[in-house]
Amino acid sequence: MSNKSLRVLISGAGIGGPVAAYWLAKAGHDVTVVERAPLLRKEGQTVDIRKEGLKVIEWMGIRAQVDERTTKEAGIRLVDDQGDLWADFPLTDSSVTSEVEIVRGELAMLFYEISKSNVKYIFGTTIQDFTETDEGVNVTLKKQSGGKLQQERFDMIIAAEGLYSRTRAKAFNEDISKPIHSLNFFAASFSLPADKNDTLWASGSLFPGRRGFLTRPDGFGRTRVTMTWFDPSRDSRELIHPSTPIDKQKEFVRQLYQGNSSSSLPRLLRGLATSDDVYFAEIGQTKASAWSRGRVVLLGDTAYCPSAMTGMGTTSAIVGAYVLAADIVRHPTDHAKAFQSYESHLRPWIEKIQHLSPAVSLATPSSKIGVWVLYWVAYLISLLLKLGLGNLVSRIFVESDRGLSLPPVSIFDTSEAKL
Repeated sequence: MSNKSLRVLISGAGIGGPVAAYWLAKAGHDVTVVERAPLLRKEGQTVDIRKEGLKVIEWMGIRAQVDERTTKEAGIRLVDDQGDLWADFPLTDSSVTSEVEIVRGELAMLFYEISKSNVKYIFGTTIQDFTETDEGVNVTLKKQSGGKLQQERFDMIIAAEGLYSRTRAKAFNEDISKPIHSLNFFAASFSLPADKNDTLWASGSLFPGRRGFLTRPDGFGRTRVTMTWFDPSRDSRELIHPSTPIDKQKEFVRQLYQGNSSSSLPRLLRGLATSDDVYFAEIGQTKASAWSRGRVVLLGDTAYCPSAMTGMGTTSAIVGAYVLAADIVRHPTDHAKAFQSYESHLRPWIEKIQHLSPAVSLATPSSKIGVWVLYWVAYLISLLLKLGLGNLVSRIFVESDRGLSLPPVSIFDTSEAKL
């Protein structure tokens, strides 16, 4: 294994970017992370971290800090528009609530804090352009607030920019949306102060027209709300564009839910109207045909977003970052071999977790009858679990093991650099 120190540029300071930065810096490489936002984004909903991701976090030595910041969610309940309970799925029985539930912004802050002493972070900055040479890649960085363009040379670029990645589009010379498989679902996420009726249970409700909402505790005195809807037209896709005025986005969502009789909706819509942390997003999948081109490699949602419907988005970003860093450390003088190893190792696992069961469509009914039927199905499943028939439910509804063998942490002991 060569001791060659690489200059690595990572675009995106969300989840995958800082995790990859941590491990590469631990191995002695020179890492810079650029982020479009002027500050680390604190908004976001509750995310799951499942077993492979938990293993990486334990290796990073921050499992205790993560556990301190979890939401302590007890499980999820399904209630109708009158607030009547139909089903509940405690943590031990539910595939919706995982062992670790944490607000995305809290998790991102932990990854930033543990890596920042050995990693250079530049906020309010994007990749304007890049050109590859035999020796590396020449990058032009642009400040969002204007100012002089900055030219630097790196050995490689890791694009961890999310679903719509400009760096991916330029590297592959394709439209920015080409590898995105839309599910025609959209979400508005925001928080509001918890009230006396909010508990440690998440609560979900469904409405005709394939709409619904989910409220979840965040562990810090606020309730996180996600309102979702199905829209095969272009209206919602145009609405969520960053250039759309926030008031127009909020009014669009308000009208979507207007007329529903849920006793909970008035409070949620008032919270949406006054929220300063609302975030609009498309729920989709990324299925890039290749995860690298030249000296540019894709990470997380930029390469293989599984969608929020799988509950594996955060875990896949954490695991993908670790595996990518491991293969770069193994092959520091051959980026092509490193990227090929990363993709061949990870892609079979990603394809498993990206599989969407037909039950996803059934879980978003379009009619009142469909909503009623789904509530009854949920009631029966909940009853079977309470009767101790969890194994039967698992055989019917839970997919087979999705396990992945991770590279050993010992491969990062290549220098005296420690975080």
